[in-house]
Amino acid sequence: MKKAHAITFLHDAKKSHLWWVSHASAIIEGRPVEQDEVPLHCTECAFGCWYYGNGSVLSQISAFQRIDEPHQRLHAIYLHIHVLLKVGQKEQDNSRLGCLLGAGRKLKAEKQAADAKAHALLQDMKAASREIVAHVDDLQAVLLAMSDAEFDALMAAQGFGNAPPKLSLVKQIVA
Repeated sequence: MKKAHAITFLHDAKKSHLWWVSHASAIIEGRPVEQDEVPLHCTECAFGCWYYGNGSVLSQISAFQRIDEPHQRLHAIYLHIHVLLKVGQKEQDNSRLGCLLGAGRKLKAEKQAADAKAHALLQDMKAASREIVAHVDDLQAVLLAMSDAEFDALMAAQGFGNAPPKLSLVKQIVA
């Protein structure tokens, strides 16, 4: 990996975390979840694969280390929102039967509570995303301050080559 590729990858990482937040917001507003929007564990998203894989060569840099916790939190929050909305959707689907059985008000109240919780969690997700972006910006600044020779020496010391990434992070997400 070359320094320019790492910086580009980090730039794309910021876009991808904003993408996850925008999709969480859209599903809270009622848009169905598409297959590429299903929650992933923090190690399974394109950024997580890099961060816990080849990107770990940068793990001694404090800005890199600070990305981990908010990144894990963002994915956990998104999963929680997804579960809440799935439950809310199931309750909504069953509400017609519930109305016939007299349980419609209870289901409606539970759905409203789930929606309110999802909106609150979205704020937490946005905060986690802002933290990720700030730490990624810090990491980019550290990398930009390094000479290419220093970066290459860091890569070599960790046993990593200089092969360019196959696709940018955003291209991997959209594909």
